[in-house]
Amino acid sequence: FHLRILLNHVKGATSFDELKIVDGEPCQTFAQACLELGLVEDDKEWEKVLKEARLSLMPYQMRMLFVRLLIHCNPLAPEALWEEFKEDMSDDFAKHMPLENAIKKAYREIERILEIENKSLSDFPTMPQTVEFDEDYDIYDPIYDQQIGEQMLIVMNDEQKSVVEKFCDASEEKSDQKLFYLDGPGGSG
Repeated sequence: FHLRILLNHVKGATSFDELKIVDGEPCQTFAQACLELGLVEDDKEWEKVLKEARLSLMPYQMRMLFVRLLIHCNPLAPEALWEEFKEDMSDDFAKHMPLENAIKKAYREIERILEIENKSLSDFPTMPQTVEFDEDYDIYDPIYDQQIGEQMLIVMNDEQKSVVEKFCDASEEKSDQKLFYLDGPGGSG
C-alpha cells in the first residue's frame, strides 16, 4: 500500500531505497516515508475509533472492527493498535480461560476473520505472526478450570451442589441419565 503511494507521488526515484528518502534523510519504512511526506495520516484516528468502540461494542465486534481497520484503513502500526486493545478484543474469552489464552484465542479469531476476507496476517508484516499449536491445549487449561470450579462450588447452596453432583456423575458415566432439564427464575443466580 505505502509503496504504491510513494510510486505515485515520488518523481525520479530509481530504486526502492530512493523512495524512502525524504528531505535528504532515509526513512526506515515506506510507511514512515509516506507519513513524513504527508501522504498518509498517523494512527491516532484509528486509536480514537477503537477507544470509542471499547465503550459500546462487544469483544467480537471489536475484533471485526479491527479487521476492517486492517483491511480498509491501512494503519501504519497495526501491531501497536493490537497491543493497546488486545484485552478489549478478548474479554469474552477471558471469562472462561486465563487472560493469556484468551488473548491468543482472540488473535486466532482475527486471523480467521482475515481469511474469510481473503487476507492473512502475512499481509500485515508488522503484526505478530501466529504459530501452529494444539487448539485444545491452548484453550483448555484443566488446572485453571478445576480451581474455578472449586471456588464456585464453595459458594453454592445445597440444591445447586446436588445438581452439580448429578452432572458430574453423568459425565463420569456413573449414571444412565444424560439429559437434564433445569428451571430457574431469571436473576436467581
